[in-house]
Amino acid sequence: MIKKLPQLYTALITPFKQDQSIDETALYALLNHQKKAGVPGLLALGTTAESYALSLEEKQHLLAIIANFTNQSNIDLCVNVSSNTTDGAIKMAHRAEKEGANSLLMLPPFYVKTTREGMFEHFKNVAKATSLPIIVYHHPPRTGIKLDFCQIKALSEIESIVGIKEPFTDIQTCQKLVESIPTWNIYAGDDALTLPVMSVGGRGVISVMSNIFPKTMQTLVKALDAGQLFKAQAIHKTLLPFFNTIACEPNPSVIKQMLAICMGFDPLARRPLLTLKEETKNVIKTLFAQESTKTLILEEMGEGQYA
Repeated sequence: MIKKLPQLYTALITPFKQDQSIDETALYALLNHQKKAGVPGLLALGTTAESYALSLEEKQHLLAIIANFTNQSNIDLCVNVSSNTTDGAIKMAHRAEKEGANSLLMLPPFYVKTTREGMFEHFKNVAKATSLPIIVYHHPPRTGIKLDFCQIKALSEIESIVGIKEPFTDIQTCQKLVESIPTWNIYAGDDALTLPVMSVGGRGVISVMSNIFPKTMQTLVKALDAGQLFKAQAIHKTLLPFFNTIACEPNPSVIKQMLAICMGFDPLARRPLLTLKEETKNVIKTLFAQESTKTLILEEMGEGQYA
């Protein structure tokens, strides 16, 4: 039987100092913020963590810190092990398993123009090499690879592949997956899609927004799981301006700017990501100047932590 994974994962950012080094003090502050909120799952080394801009040594160092924290805090840890080579994904999967991860996230092998059979074998061989459950990360805009329904269905028949994360462009696709693979963990890959995806039977969300609002995102997920649609709609409406704002520029630039305001982190993202446009900064300033936003942040963090 397929294991049911947490309904909410926070896709952690990687905080940097101005000298481009990892800000471990900020990282621990973020981890403790998640723990205090009771978040059930964390995603390490995902797109939001700028894993593409991290050296192997930095990835291993980050993984060790986060895994040590989650192991002590009883938080489920999912690790992105995506690679454009099968051997690279297997090596990262072994490292994650050794550190005590609970599950893995994996993109199709980007850049490489493999065949349908090669794509399937990539996932199959990684799954065979680890005992950890795997979530397929399907994101055609990032990889240039679009898996059709038959390919996704075939992947679901590999025993240890237990779910999918996707920024669904139409809810019908999600509905079809829920009906065809009812045991799968189907995750919204975009915060704004949490409500529609869970409304048609999806498992939950791998969230960027919960870096700041873990309590509120968890309340949204729990309301949807309990069938409390009106409550969920109200929370969704409250968060919608934030969902829309984080989509203004490439992830994680906006969420880092938001964390700079409410937790005092440096908003630096590594190139090729650039400093936010002044227009976007002004949108964020206006949003965070609202009394409703201040109240929401204080509910999440308390007076002592709100910068």
